[in-house]
Amino acid sequence: MVLSVIGFLWGGGEGESYRYGEHSFRYEAGKWQTRINGKSLSFSYLPDEVAVISVPENARSLISGARMVYLSYSPESYAEELALAQFNLGRNLETSMRFVVNALTGENEDNIPVIACENATIPVPVILIKKSADDSIILNNSCIILEGNPQMLADRLVYSAYGVMG
Repeated sequence: MVLSVIGFLWGGGEGESYRYGEHSFRYEAGKWQTRINGKSLSFSYLPDEVAVISVPENARSLISGARMVYLSYSPESYAEELALAQFNLGRNLETSMRFVVNALTGENEDNIPVIACENATIPVPVILIKKSADDSIILNNSCIILEGNPQMLADRLVYSAYGVMG
């Protein structure tokens, strides 16, 4: 009983449901699950929890029009948290029409592609994930910079990319 109360306070109880606009969410396996455009997506945060974060207008069209997107971060700090956000964001953004390639901003011993904002183009944008105290999503040419809480910003960007939120 105590654990179920704690679970509810920490973000939702198993099987709990939530509605945002025309989208229904269900809390399962520690994530909020929904279907958008026939694709099953998982989120750590609900739309209401990330509504205060603004997304540049052109970021949505940049992602929507891309056939491929690079997701990159600097491996020097917060690597585990950034890698998890990269994985979840990639899983949610990848479609049959859009490929997602994970990258790092610097040389690495795992031969992961080295990609930074300088490599971003309109056909192949870069999403750069950074950890910081303040949450913001910035568009710099064809590079979308998520700076702050990585998973919160990743969820917010996906909501925008799929038109759940503006």
